[in-house]
Amino acid sequence: MCVTTPEVPTTAVGVDGGDLWSGQRISSEELRSLVDLACSTTITKPIVAQYYPSRKWLWRKWEGTVLRRVLPKEVFFNLCFAAAVCLFFRAPGPHAVWRAGMVESLSGVARVWTISGSMVSFTLSFFLSQSYTMWRSVYSITRRVQGRLNDVGLLCATFAERNATGAYTPEAEDALRTVARYCRLFHMLFYASVSTRFAPLKTPQGLSALVNNGALTAEARQTRPDPSPGPNLSPGPKPSPSPDPEP
Repeated sequence: MCVTTPEVPTTAVGVDGGDLWSGQRISSEELRSLVDLACSTTITKPIVAQYYPSRKWLWRKWEGTVLRRVLPKEVFFNLCFAAAVCLFFRAPGPHAVWRAGMVESLSGVARVWTISGSMVSFTLSFFLSQSYTMWRSVYSITRRVQGRLNDVGLLCATFAERNATGAYTPEAEDALRTVARYCRLFHMLFYASVSTRFAPLKTPQGLSALVNNGALTAEARQTRPDPSPGPNLSPGPKPSPSPDPEP
């Protein structure tokens, strides 16, 4: 059976290791804005979302909360369903006595509802604690990466060649600019490989846009690294040593 490539990707970008079709979903203007944002040296809001373990602060939040997920669709559906059930059992009309008598036979449903409420509360509490643990882990790792990059910058600035006046030589300035560009490029390609937002940067269109913005050179754009053997692959048998010559 011949399997054709779908025109619209069916998987999320960046979640399964990247999506080659992500560049087709973004327009030229959106890609230009995304590259400008990735190459910018200033930020308008914190990169890692801030969290404060305070009830007053948490109840004022809306983005990323359970309330935002359930309002208004789920809450409106539950209200309509509850209103329909109340009208069915309490509204006057034919068989009103029979419908009212069914309430006593639904005691099992009430117990199931109570147990389900307890399970939901436990699940929300568990995943909330796990979300905070993951946030702390990501925050710690990003701070460590930031610290190591700062170490690289300090080492380069310390040992770069200087002239008699203490200023950097033209060769040293060029080397420092190259190191700084590589550090920024490392961040861009890393987040392009693990996030959905910046996944288009590692497509052919995204790499070309990085070249136009000066974050990537044309020579590096055409470079294809040699594939390295994976953990389960062997580069080949080692040659056996030649026997010692007989005396």
